[in-house]
Amino acid sequence: MPVRISDCTAEDAPGLAAVLYADWLDPDPWTKLCYGAVDAHEQLVHLEAVLREDLTDPEYPVAFQKAQDEETAEIVGFTQLTHFNTPPNERRHVDPIPKPAGYNVPPIRDYYAKMSSARKRAMGEDPFLHLTEMYIKKPYQRHGLGTSLMAWATEYAASKKLPIYAEASEAGEAFYKHLGWKTVGKYSVDMGLYGGEGVYVEEALMKEV
Repeated sequence: MPVRISDCTAEDAPGLAAVLYADWLDPDPWTKLCYGAVDAHEQLVHLEAVLREDLTDPEYPVAFQKAQDEETAEIVGFTQLTHFNTPPNERRHVDPIPKPAGYNVPPIRDYYAKMSSARKRAMGEDPFLHLTEMYIKKPYQRHGLGTSLMAWATEYAASKKLPIYAEASEAGEAFYKHLGWKTVGKYSVDMGLYGGEGVYVEEALMKEV
């Protein structure tokens, strides 16, 4: 399956949203707890709107890279880097994109508070790049695409002379560590407090370039 890695444009928003949507349709217990009540079509529309804004008029500088099947032209994966602790872009007034109904707000709020605190403890006030998205459709996983996208992210970070920060679930942390990332924090959410079962754990990771 030949795949080409290249820059993204606004026209790629539907294809990028489809990658996130495919992952959302196959949820782990955490995703199901937080977003399982959201209407599928509304979620897809929301994902595309958010990505289109990031591609055309982002609040902060961003960089995207996509993986595209050369035979079908399908976008099968992508990664996104967002500049943190830098001045926001100058842009026109942008109304907030409304979220679909059905979000389970309490665990989401708990998660984002802990995630933000871990990021601030690890990175402080200095500029860095946040690897906000790294997704590959399941049929294309374990074929080196993640490594290729991460190589692009590392090269981009080196060109900016900035470290990269990311969050990874327990299922994904081995991939990052294999590529030289180091753990700089850890946090968890007790899903039992919000109607689920078990504990959702993420590691905060950082890579110097």
